[in-house]
Amino acid sequence: MKMTGTFIFLGIDSFTGTKDPTKVYKNAVFLQETDTLKVFLDSESEKVLNGIQLMDKVDTELDIRFGQKIYITLTAVRKLSTKVA
Repeated sequence: MKMTGTFIFLGIDSFTGTKDPTKVYKNAVFLQETDTLKVFLDSESEKVLNGIQLMDKVDTELDIRFGQKIYITLTAVRKLSTKVA
């Protein structure tokens, strides 16, 4: 299921794996009103964030898949404006 939304980009959060502490994983963090959204980044989805800076207002396209778990993939990001006051 494809979904779009307007968010404020808060940055990329890095963390180490629990099973293998040598692996580093990343989440893109977005703000909408008072809610935050963390989207797991793989190498492809991290590329769509090129040129996006902290606190930029962006339109995002998300691919959401349902199964035993819910998977959210960041497929596109378009900058709307520079820096939210």
